[in-house]
Amino acid sequence: MRLAGEAAGRLAASGVRASARGFLPAAANLLERALALRPPSAPQRPDMQMFLGATLLEQGRFDEADRHLALAEEAARQTGSPRRRSS
Repeated sequence: MRLAGEAAGRLAASGVRASARGFLPAAANLLERALALRPPSAPQRPDMQMFLGATLLEQGRFDEADRHLALAEEAARQTGSPRRRSS
């Protein structure tokens, strides 16, 4: 499990760098792969899903973005993450 966690961290970091360089499709792919390696209860999951949602929004993939942002909100609620959308 430690190896999967390390791989997820590296994939997520690569996704963030790809997004910063404007490579949005690559960023979304890397972030999706990182999320696949994280268990639903992982504390990093809400931030990763929020960033993926924002990346998908920038690409105009609104339905997918909405789904990931909603999942990020739910994961934040479950893990106690302070990053939650204000209601």
